[in-house]
Amino acid sequence: MDTPALKAAARSNVYGLLAVGFRYPDDETFELIRNGSFVQAFLDNLTIGLPAAVDDFRFRVNALAEAGTDLPTFENEYLRAFQTNAPSPSIPLYEGSYLPGVQKARILLELRGFYKHFGLDINQDERDLEDSLTAELEFMQFLAAKQSQAHEEGLSADPYVLAQRDFLERHLTTWLPKFESQVTEKVPFVFYRSLAAIARVYAERDLDGLRGQEPRS
Repeated sequence: MDTPALKAAARSNVYGLLAVGFRYPDDETFELIRNGSFVQAFLDNLTIGLPAAVDDFRFRVNALAEAGTDLPTFENEYLRAFQTNAPSPSIPLYEGSYLPGVQKARILLELRGFYKHFGLDINQDERDLEDSLTAELEFMQFLAAKQSQAHEEGLSADPYVLAQRDFLERHLTTWLPKFESQVTEKVPFVFYRSLAAIARVYAERDLDGLRGQEPRS
C-alpha cells in the first residue's frame, strides 16, 4: 500500500521530471529520453502519486518517446521553440510574459518571498529569474519532497500541503494553460507539445488533490 510519504515523494519526482524536460537538453537527459527511462519514470511516479489520473496521462507521456533520434535535432528544436526567435518568435518560459496587466516586478517579488520563506534562492550561476518555468516546477518538487519527509518523520505536513496549494493557485495554474496553448499552436516538435500538456494537466489535477487534503490541526 502506498503511504502518504511515498505519494508525496512520487509527486515530487513528477515535478522534477517536468523541470528536467524544460531545461536545455544535455547528453544525460537525451539518453534518458532515448532509452525510455524518462517515460517510464513518469508513468511509475504518476501511478503512485496520482493513480486516479494515470490513464489520462498515458497517451501524452508515451508521446514523449517520439522525440527524434539524435541530440543535435533535440537541441535545435528546443532553441527554435524557446530561445532563438527564429524563424518565428520563440515562446517565453516565464510567468510574467503571460499575465498582461500584472507588473513583472510584482510577480518576481512574490515568488522571491515564497522561495525565501523556505530558505531557497535562485542559482545566480544560471542567471535565471524567479518566474522561470523550471524554477517554479523545482519549487513544487522541493515542497512535495519536504511533505514526504514530514510524513516519514511523523511531523505535520500541513505547512507544505498548504504552501503547494497556494503556489499552484497563485502561479503555475494561472499561466500554464496560456503557455500550453502557445506551444500547441507554434511548436511542431511532439516532445514539447506533449510536455506542455502534461505540465498543465498535472498541475491542475495535483491542485485538485491538494484541495482534498484537509489540515490536521
